Amino acid sequence: MIINIFREACCGQDDQSGLLMMQLTLSTITTIQDLACEIGESGFLQFTSTHNVIFAHSGNEVLFSIPAKSFDSPNVEYFVPKSEKAQKYVLEGSIHFKW
Repeated sequence: MIINIFREACCGQDDQSGLLMMQLTLSTITTIQDLACEIGESGFLQFTSTHNVIFAHSGNEVLFSIPAKSFDSPNVEYFVPKSEKAQKYVLEGSIHFKW
């Protein structure tokens, strides 16, 4: 399953120069935790001192949040079970990262 990942820009310059969409391929065994790790390690998400935690949404549900690596507690917080299959929660083939 190919999913589209969208993110809000962290600043005006990011809005002009950064990629705000990428695609990932999910296998049937990809978990929410696998998905969060892959996105977090991809370099796709951008942060600033005022925007240091971003939330992953699909449909009307918040799936997880990813903090900047420089954040005091750089741990992903899960709002759905992290061991569940990602396909169960990724609606309409997209995830939107919002501040």
